[in-house]
Formats: sequence, structure tokens, C-alpha cells
Amino acid sequence: MENLLLADRTVVSIYNVLSDPKNGDNRISIYLSPYMGEPIVGITAGGWKVRLTGKVVRNGAYDAWIERDDPSRGRVRTQWRLPSFFGPDTFVDHSTLSSLACGPRVIGVANLDEARELLNASSSQGPTRDGRMKPEIAAPGTGIVAACGFDSQNKWIEMTGTSMASPYVSGVAGLMLSLNPQLTAAQIGGVIQRTSQPLPGSGYEWQNGSGFGVIDPGACLREVVRMVQPVDDLTDSLQKRMKGKS
Repeated sequence: MENLLLADRTVVSIYNVLSDPKNGDNRISIYLSPYMGEPIVGITAGGWKVRLTGKVVRNGAYDAWIERDDPSRGRVRTQWRLPSFFGPDTFVDHSTLSSLACGPRVIGVANLDEARELLNASSSQGPTRDGRMKPEIAAPGTGIVAACGFDSQNKWIEMTGTSMASPYVSGVAGLMLSLNPQLTAAQIGGVIQRTSQPLPGSGYEWQNGSGFGVIDPGACLREVVRMVQPVDDLTDSLQKRMKGKS
């Protein structure tokens, strides 16, 4: 770890992790922080360039991303923390999923604007860094009205984002488990993908923005019932045969 105070009083912190336990890759994290002394000095606006120098280079490949960085107020009401972004020459329109959505048994969900039948522009895209097909599914996440648990004066809140689309999919998964509590995460994900419906103009193949299509809750539940039904039918048939022989 290294902390540097630059001439403009921006604080730069660099963390290096060799062979990250989650994936075995090397990871470098860079944080830019305002100087919080008196007076407070914000981060200098403008372009920042990161140069990587390797002592031994195998293939030279690397991936860079910026974790979620929404605007928020600072300690003083007149101060704001503003989001950062990649320059036009380095930004790519794919593989923008957050790290949480990239887990092997996690269902990555895209934000669907249901009224317009298209993805919300804010929804991140796949695939993962190692080429896996994520997100898996799209669900309504634009203009969603839900219960508000943070303000006693307001019972309801309207929000847009995958933070609203993901609970939709979680609810469907919960209903599937209510029909068959023995379902595994892999089975739930497989059913959700297998029963999805393509967006207008798209086919059934995986898309880097919408995954395998739009979730179909009713089809998911029917598929869970169908997974159990053949076993019941077979049992009934065997019982009838045994009665016939006795």
C-alpha cells in the first residue's frame, strides 16, 4: 500500500494484491481522495493517466474499471463528490458489469424499461472479464414504485436501476422455491433463462445487454411444476401396474 499527497493536495492511495483469492489474478486499486484538512481541498478536475510498467510481461493484457461513483454531497452542503469516467479513447461499450453480478452462482439482471420494451441506457453490459455470458436475464427496473423504508413521511418511492430489477427476479426465484424447496441455484438460473422471452427485434441467443431475454414469471413457475410432474405421473403408473399384477 502507498499513500501520496500530490502538489495540488489530492491524496492518491494505491493498493496491490498479488493472486487475489477470488480469482487468482493480480489486482491494483487506486483511490483519489480530497484533502480533508483545513481548508478542505477537492480533487483536481481534469484528465488522469495511469501507466502500468511490468518487470516481466507475459501477455500484457489488463482490464480497468471504475466502481460505482454516483454524485453525493460532501460534509459541507455546498460541496459535492462528482462521478469519474473513462476518456473516450479508453471506454468500451461492454463488460461494464459490477463485480457482484459476476459470481458463478449469481444471476446477473439487466434493467428493462418495460413501457418502451427496451433496455434502460444505464444498464450495464457483459460479458464478464473471462468471457462468461452475463447478465443472464432482463427484468422491469425503470420507474418502479416500491415501499419506502427510509422516510417515515413517505410510504412509497419510485426508483430506476438494476437495484429495482434484481428484487423482481429474486421474487420470482422465491416463488419457484415455494413450489419446490429443493431447487438449486443452478436449476433456478437455468429455468429463468430457458423460459425467457426475447426483446422485440432480438432472437433467443444471448445478448450482452439483455442476456437471454426478459424474465417470464408465469413460465418459470409452470416449468418448476413440470419438473416435478413427470415423476408423479411415473409413480402413479407404476402403482397401477403393481395393483394389476396382485
